[in-house]
Amino acid sequence: MKNLFFSIIIGLSLTASPAMSVEILISTGKPVTVNAHQETASNLTDGNTGTFWNSGSYSGWAQIDLQESILISKVIYHAWANPASSETIALRLNGEASYTMTRTLSVLQNTRTPVTLDFADRNARYVKLEVSAPGTWIACPEIQVYIDRTQEWVYTRDAGTAFGKNWTTGQTDALYQVYTTTHTSYKPSSDSETWYYNASGYDVNGKWGLAHTAGEYWTDKYGFKHIDIDSSGAGLTTFDKPAEWGYLAEAGYTDSFGDLFGQDWNYDEVQSLYDLWFSGRNGLAAPQYVEVDGVKWYYTGQDFAGYTLGDYWVDTEGNRFIYLGSGLTTLNPVPEPLTVSMLLLAVIGVIARRKMR
Repeated sequence: MKNLFFSIIIGLSLTASPAMSVEILISTGKPVTVNAHQETASNLTDGNTGTFWNSGSYSGWAQIDLQESILISKVIYHAWANPASSETIALRLNGEASYTMTRTLSVLQNTRTPVTLDFADRNARYVKLEVSAPGTWIACPEIQVYIDRTQEWVYTRDAGTAFGKNWTTGQTDALYQVYTTTHTSYKPSSDSETWYYNASGYDVNGKWGLAHTAGEYWTDKYGFKHIDIDSSGAGLTTFDKPAEWGYLAEAGYTDSFGDLFGQDWNYDEVQSLYDLWFSGRNGLAAPQYVEVDGVKWYYTGQDFAGYTLGDYWVDTEGNRFIYLGSGLTTLNPVPEPLTVSMLLLAVIGVIARRKMR
C-alpha cells in the first residue's frame, strides 16, 4: 500500500491478546446497514469479492451486525476507487466512543486494495466502517471480520455442525470455556442438551467405545454425544449420569475391544442394573435380580478388597462381578424362593421319616 498513514484513537485501554492459533472469518452472511447505496448492501458480506457496494457519493458508512457480542481481532476492508484516490477509513466498534481506528491510504484505479485493521481482541457486536475520499465515489466489494481461536475451539465448532446444533460463535465460546475451566456445564439456548467436561478416557478403549483421537466426535450406543478435544482424551460430553452408571456402561459394552463379559447392553438395560444397585446400596425396595441378555444379576454389599471402582471381572467359577463400592454379581447371594421351598420340603420329609421309625 502507498502513502500509508495510521493512527489509533482508543476510548478504553487495550491489553495484549493471548496467543491464538487459528483465524476464522465470521462475517459472511451477516446483516449490513449502510447510509446509501447504488448496489445492494448485502454484497459486503456475501463472500464474493466480485460484487460491490457503492455509496453513490464521496463518503459513506457500512455497519455489520454480528448478532452477538463476541471477541473479534481483525477487520479487512477491501477498498476500491475509480478514479484513483486517497481514502480515509475509520473503524468503530459498538458505537462512536467504544473503539475507533483510522487509516488513510492511496487506492489505485479499479484495483481492489485489502486494508487490514488489526487490534488486540475486543468484544463487539456492531462493526462500523466510515469511508471518505475527495475525488471518487466510495465502493467496496467485501468487509471481513475475523476472530482468533485455538484448534481445540475449531474441533468444538465442527462437532456442533456435524451434530446439527448450529451453535453461534458465542455459544461455541461458552462450550469451549467448559473444556478450559474443566468443571462447569453449559446448555446453549438453541440446544436441547447440556454439555459437560469429560476429564479423560476418550483416548482408550472403554465405556465410550474404541479409542478416539483429538478432533473426533460421535454419538455412543447409549445416545450420549462426545467431542474428543485434546490428545489426553479430555473433551465435552452430554453424559449426565452418575459415575456408577458409566462404570456399568463400560462393563456392558460390546466385546470388540476384549471385554471380559462379551455383553452388549443398551441404555435401558444399563439403567435397570443401575437401579438395582442404587436400591440395594440405599436399602430401598427392589427386585431380587435383574436379567439382562439371559444373565441374572444380583446386588451384593460385599466390599471387594483390592479392586478399584469400576473394575469388573469373572472368577474361576465363571461368576461375574462389577465393583461400584458395593456391587453387582451373577452369583446369587440368597437362595431363590423355589430353592428355599424345595429345601423346606426336604427337611420336612426327613423329619417325617424319622417319626415313622
